[in-house]
Amino acid sequence: MDFQGISGAWLDELKQKVDIVQLISASVALSRKGNLWWGCCPFHHEKTPSFAVDERKGYYRCYGCHEGGDIISWVQKTESLEFMDAVKYLAKIAGMKVPETQRDAKAVARRERLLGMMKLAARHYYENLGKNPRAQEYLRSRGLSEGLVRHFGLGYSQGGQALIKTLSDAGYSLKEMQDCSLIGTNSEDGTHYDFLANRLIVPVFDAYGNVVAFGGRILEKREGVAKYKNSRETELFQKSRTLYGLNFVKKYRMQHKVDALIVVEGYMDTIALWEAGFGNVVASMGTALTDQQAAMMKRVVDKVYICYDGDAAGQTSTMRGLEILKKAGLEVRVVSLPDGLDPDEMIRRRGKDAYVQCLREALPLYEHKIAKAAAEFDLASADGRSNYAKKCLLIIADLDPVEQEAYMGLISERTAISVGSLRQLVKRGKPVEKTQQEAPTSSAPPKLKGRPDYVKACRWILNLMLVEPGYSENWPTPDRYVNESHRRMCAHVIECMATGAPIVPSDIYRLLPDEPECGAVLSVELPEGKEELARLFADQRACIDRYWAAAQIEELKAALAETQDENEKRMLLTQISRLMRMSK
Repeated sequence: MDFQGISGAWLDELKQKVDIVQLISASVALSRKGNLWWGCCPFHHEKTPSFAVDERKGYYRCYGCHEGGDIISWVQKTESLEFMDAVKYLAKIAGMKVPETQRDAKAVARRERLLGMMKLAARHYYENLGKNPRAQEYLRSRGLSEGLVRHFGLGYSQGGQALIKTLSDAGYSLKEMQDCSLIGTNSEDGTHYDFLANRLIVPVFDAYGNVVAFGGRILEKREGVAKYKNSRETELFQKSRTLYGLNFVKKYRMQHKVDALIVVEGYMDTIALWEAGFGNVVASMGTALTDQQAAMMKRVVDKVYICYDGDAAGQTSTMRGLEILKKAGLEVRVVSLPDGLDPDEMIRRRGKDAYVQCLREALPLYEHKIAKAAAEFDLASADGRSNYAKKCLLIIADLDPVEQEAYMGLISERTAISVGSLRQLVKRGKPVEKTQQEAPTSSAPPKLKGRPDYVKACRWILNLMLVEPGYSENWPTPDRYVNESHRRMCAHVIECMATGAPIVPSDIYRLLPDEPECGAVLSVELPEGKEELARLFADQRACIDRYWAAAQIEELKAALAETQDENEKRMLLTQISRLMRMSK
């Protein structure tokens, strides 16, 4: 199967021609022991070598941090290159010419051109910073050193036509500037302007160190003017697939041990924590974490400290992100900051040691949920403690028995209800009334597997995901599929899209060996023409959602028939009404 016009056979030849030991030994001291070459891992700080290179298989692996891959992934990680750029890098070493289809050549050329324009814009803003004393004074007042300003490429936009002139003189068109959200258009007279005029500029990098967007912050509060303004989403920049600072973390862990990430909301928090000595910080580019961002973190570490702002909005965002991180297989700790402070303010007002103490006191995921739930109840009353205990039991309902037992002790301490009584509640199976957010959301029942139109829609969408992954931002999530194989295929593609890994359709045979559905999915024929593709995508996506909603309705109706509680009945009827609109 081809990837971007390159056959698997061509890639295999490339891997055979480049000596992996010679390639890696240029930056890692290796010594041979048996059939493997060993050295200290460049991806995390260690004194005892746990990094192995197998020259026969063309593979490297660290048994400490679990990084591993072939020569292409090595170049991607160490040189901060995307897949195709890494292939070109290796092709030069091997003396091979990279084959490209005409379509791919145009797409690659356009992307490289736009990235070049963004890099030039970042240099323009950086140079402007040195010409603006007010902006420099602002940075000094925030405690940001010149070295840090240079490290993050901070700049300033003085507005006017300066940016447009710089880019135009370099041969870039107004259309290209608009496509990358560098300029806006005045609706009254059609003139163009710098989109982030009169703001401190923060370049936003992708995981490979390319400038893909910009953030702007005003230097002083102005009535009716937003404090922060960011680039719109473009073909280079999708907020849900960007973790600000990840490129810096990847370089940082080449010299330091990084076993956890601190996740904050914005770039100023990231920069402030870097200045304080924390090199393992990323920002989620907004208030809500996404599955794609969680997958990107999982490729780097197994544990995260999520540290959003201490205000109410930040705490709400924290709760939304917890389950996303857990679902990705990450160990989650939640950092609580006092007095509504954000990480930047915490560092500036109370110092690094105070922030470190907050990290030490960070609570595991379920302990944090239990602590937060207490605010909903009057714990001074017996009824309040009883209802709080029931709420807590529902929170831990999905844990295994050993974990449940550990948390029951904590719940007992908080409520003065014995562990034995809590166990009895669990045995009876109804610890608490369900809230609207906790209504049943399990996947569709098995009988939908036999619906040919539903199965056909699933196969069609999965084929499109594998063959044209850049087509849509609105893919159905894995929970929309009944078939476990379909769910695993979908999850595989979404993870690849999130991490930038190449999507090779034939890889599903390795993911699911001897699974007949692999052939059924790959044999689907896609129509030609963008309009036809768009129409069919909308139809098939709607079909999947419709049957998923119908399945949820069946389960909710079954729950409705069993319950005698009027509040729960109202909640279930509301859910059924919403889903019936979706299923039409």
